Amino acid sequence: MATSDLTGAVREAMSATRVADAEEGIKDAVAKELGRLDPLAKVERTAYFNHSFAPDFVLTWQDGRSKSRRDVFLRPSLRAGVFSDDLTTIRQVGAARQSDSFMLALRRNQEPDVVERAEIVSAATPEVLVTDVQALDELGASHSDESPIRSLVQANIVKGGKGLVLEAQVSELVALEDIAPTESVAADDFLSVIRRNFNEQAVARIQRTSQVLAMGLTGDLSILDPADEHEAPKAVGGKLSRREVQLILPFLLRAENVTSEPRFWAHLGTLLSLEALEDVSASLTNLDLSRLVIPNLATWRANRAALALVAPEEAGPDEGIVDDPAAVEEPPALPCSSQEPGLAEAEVGLSSAEEANGTSQASATASENALSAEPSKPLGKRAAAKAEKEAKLAAERAAALDPRGRWMMHARMISTVVGDYRLHVTATAQRLKAHPGLTVRWSDVQPILQRFDLAGVDVLGVDRSLALRSTSVVTDIEAISETVTDDYHVATVQVKASDEAVVSVQFSNSIAIAASVAPAGELGIMALRLLGYRRPIPEDELARVFPEATES
Repeated sequence: MATSDLTGAVREAMSATRVADAEEGIKDAVAKELGRLDPLAKVERTAYFNHSFAPDFVLTWQDGRSKSRRDVFLRPSLRAGVFSDDLTTIRQVGAARQSDSFMLALRRNQEPDVVERAEIVSAATPEVLVTDVQALDELGASHSDESPIRSLVQANIVKGGKGLVLEAQVSELVALEDIAPTESVAADDFLSVIRRNFNEQAVARIQRTSQVLAMGLTGDLSILDPADEHEAPKAVGGKLSRREVQLILPFLLRAENVTSEPRFWAHLGTLLSLEALEDVSASLTNLDLSRLVIPNLATWRANRAALALVAPEEAGPDEGIVDDPAAVEEPPALPCSSQEPGLAEAEVGLSSAEEANGTSQASATASENALSAEPSKPLGKRAAAKAEKEAKLAAERAAALDPRGRWMMHARMISTVVGDYRLHVTATAQRLKAHPGLTVRWSDVQPILQRFDLAGVDVLGVDRSLALRSTSVVTDIEAISETVTDDYHVATVQVKASDEAVVSVQFSNSIAIAASVAPAGELGIMALRLLGYRRPIPEDELARVFPEATES
């Protein structure tokens, strides 16, 4: 983690000869530090500087459909901020906007009379955060990666900090790093400190996250059980913020001593959605998510699933996959495999163990030889950079996990390789585009459809087309087939999920789309068994990633 030097940057900006340059330099330094402490905050500057009631910065957070705000007021020094009516004014401005204000002093005053005055006026305006640049420096300093506790403090101070946070308070907050996550749930000192320095929402966030860490590292899940039938469980509910997911999920997935108890991972799944998981996909690269995904396949909701043939020799990206939905306005035109109508051939993305030991090692060896061999001429900058890039890619492939039988992030979606297919399931429709496929013969898929609760089917014949919507679709088509001679093909089947959600499995578009949302696991099973009907998945392979699928 980068070390903060806000104090030095502010001091340097103050030395500018022009007032405008000094103000701009100070705002640059403060904006950078606020964004570093809380990367999810949108930091907007105003046209004001050190104004009595107009903020210098407006911070906003977008968490799903809810939006929160905090105004930041700069003051030349702590003395200037507390020996006036500034805090009362700032508090009133925040109350009018239904937000808690934040006063940041650009100089620290350690004189006893200033600190005493700060304590008095801050006690009268407890929801306003009063701090200085040195305090932010100390809170934002580099720290050990052994525990995310301090990272939680850093992530919440900008959004949910309150009261006076100066040298003494910072020492208390920094000391929280010494409290192991396994102790934080019961530690009275821990709760006392966070309640003094954070608002109710931030306390709930920190306590919830520390509870998750404690359960994961100890395996003690008793906090999930009520003491008696009339008492609610002690675990803090709600949803983890995106920043909290970024902080604790990679930690829990990498730590060797985290429990594998499905109940723990199922509880963690209730604290985030599949969409939230996709939002932090960059933090989950090359991590095995199976412990988290499998217990939550029945409860997480998704709206699309699609297959791609595993073709590791292909160099192009997976067809139909959109890594940056914002960059795509129209679905790309995608070719179909001649061997498998309706399915695009795609690379595995993360090589299997065999491939890692084969082509990846060969690439790595070739790259190493290219770098270590004595060239007759020194490599040019471009050639050296290319060789270095090839060596890095080869090393990454060799270190990559085998995606077969595991759930991992791929193209910002949960994905697994099972049988001959890579399956993607997503809660964000824009990530997964339909692409042209072919209809399939009714006689080929009719035995598989017996396993599903059908709500409708669109069939195409040489002489007629039918769109059936009933509870006895299979019987209706069989009756028609016996009385009318025709070659029927299926374009789309409507399948009911266990929660009555209707999923349109579109053979002609090579994708399964829920009308709204459906259980992620059922959506994936429909894609594998129906879109992948030509190459049935062995039940033992399917059971590794969908344990409940083979039980039904």
